[in-house]
Amino acid sequence: MMHSPNWIGVTLYATVMVAGCSKTAAKKKKPPATKSTVESGADGYENPPSEPTLSQKLGSAGTMTQVVSILKPHMENTFNDFSKASGLLALWWMSHTPHLEDLDSLEKTSYKRVMKDPQAERGKRLCARTRVIEIHAMHGGKHTYFKGGLIRGYSQIYRFIAVGSTGDLVQRSHAKFCGVVMGTQSYSNSGGGTAHGIEMVGMFDLKENHVKN
Repeated sequence: MMHSPNWIGVTLYATVMVAGCSKTAAKKKKPPATKSTVESGADGYENPPSEPTLSQKLGSAGTMTQVVSILKPHMENTFNDFSKASGLLALWWMSHTPHLEDLDSLEKTSYKRVMKDPQAERGKRLCARTRVIEIHAMHGGKHTYFKGGLIRGYSQIYRFIAVGSTGDLVQRSHAKFCGVVMGTQSYSNSGGGTAHGIEMVGMFDLKENHVKN
């Protein structure tokens, strides 16, 4: 650290220099601001490009791996409803001719792993043979998707958004479902309590949902 006498000398020297420079500058005219200077900002530097919006990022995504990577920071555990990320994934998938094979690039997980640590398992693929608890068609614009609940055994509950075909599946039908794990979903059940399950966006394993060879 410098001692105070040196600081005093530096201050006096700076004062003299500033005074001298100010007299010289007064004799020179300030150049007019150019269009490029005005557009680039007050400091004369170009403004950095703005960060792409979430919609723009999704619009540029061409694979399931890419879209899951984009949406993963927005995935969350929910109560009584599906997350925004689930809706965005379903919308993206419906606009890209969905097939079950789209999920093949994702890492596998299991029901128990998700319930243990949902944050660590988000964005992974899960398949299960289940029974339909409820299923409802949702019509929005040119797309139709399905929401509902599935159960495996007596305790494994899945809350789903399904894209693609659901064929003749109705309440109590048995079907295999594969999808992307979005997190967990807790919801009020008919008995007055709260049930807990996994929130997924996926497709039923039906012939019409596979890539046609």
